[in-house]
Formats: sequence, structure tokens, C-alpha cells
Amino acid sequence: MEICRWSNKPKANQFMDWVWDIIEKYRNHELSSTQQIDITPITEAITSMSQAITTLTNNMTIMQQDIHELKQAQSQPTIETTYKKPYNPWFAKMQKKYKLLEEYFDITRGQLYKNILWELENLYDIDTQQIQADYCYENNISSCYPLEPYEFTPKYRDMIEQIINSNLIKYGIASESDPITSTKHITIFDTAITENNNR
Repeated sequence: MEICRWSNKPKANQFMDWVWDIIEKYRNHELSSTQQIDITPITEAITSMSQAITTLTNNMTIMQQDIHELKQAQSQPTIETTYKKPYNPWFAKMQKKYKLLEEYFDITRGQLYKNILWELENLYDIDTQQIQADYCYENNISSCYPLEPYEFTPKYRDMIEQIINSNLIKYGIASESDPITSTKHITIFDTAITENNNR
């Protein structure tokens, strides 16, 4: 009865009306000992409250389960898939060339990379920002070094190497026959040809 007294639900009001109606009948001696009292309102009210309490209990159980799972997830260390870039001999080869251009123009590596990307856009009409975004998406990483998306694609490597080599020659930093800009290696076969020609 206390629960119903503080509730503003229609069933609670119906129950309280029923209770006061019974009390008023007793006060006015309108009920005899043999008269049957209609308990339908109280039965309906109790059934309704019972269902509400059951629903509330189920909801609380689900909430407690969710809270428990959240606490467990927070207490466990986060395992992130980290992308590790494999070693690339092309990058090691290009380091020497980058260094020569940095010293000649007195710029940082970051400034050099920026200018290389601009040259890629100017000469080959490619969208360097989109290439970088695609690379990061494919490797599930949020960011990468400026030239990283180009290091493992032969087409892009050739473009960058052409830009670097042509500028090394253009500014007299290296010549066309210089090992830095030339891919030709002196081998034992070259030596054999030279010796045969001398005989």
C-alpha cells in the first residue's frame, strides 16, 4: 500500500481508490460479515506491480552485466596491430643522394621530401595526398613518412629516382657516369672484355 501511495501510475490510483472505498464502507457499516469484497482491483494492481518489478530486475541484471564487461575491457591491455615497415634496399641507396641535395640546397630532409612530392605532382600529375591516404588505409595506420607510400612500388621508385638523378646532374652535384646516378656496375665480364681488347 505504501508503494501505491507514492506512485502516480493509473493502477496505483485505482488500487488506492479501491482501498478507500472499502474503508468508507466499513466506517459507514455498509459491509456485513457475509458480504463478499471484490478483490479484482487489488489483484490487477499486484499483478501489474509484479510485472514491473520483474522487468526492472531484468534490466538491472543486463546493466550489471554490461558494466562488468566494460570493466573487464578497460582492465585488459589494448592489443593494437602495429605495422612494421620492412627493410628496403632502395631507400638505403637513395639516402646518399638525399644527403647531397640537402647539403647543396641547405635544407632539411622534411623540406626535401616536400619538394620531391611537389615535383611528382608537377611532372607526373599524380595526387600524392590520395596515394598517402590509400597507403595508410591499406596498412591500417594513421600516418606514415612522406615517401613511404612510394618506396615499395616500382613505378613510383622510378619517378623519384628520375627526379633526384636529373637534379643531381642539373646542379653539377654528380655526373651521368657517376656511380651515384648510374646503375651500371663494373663486373668481371667488363674486365675480361678490356683484357681481350688489349691483347
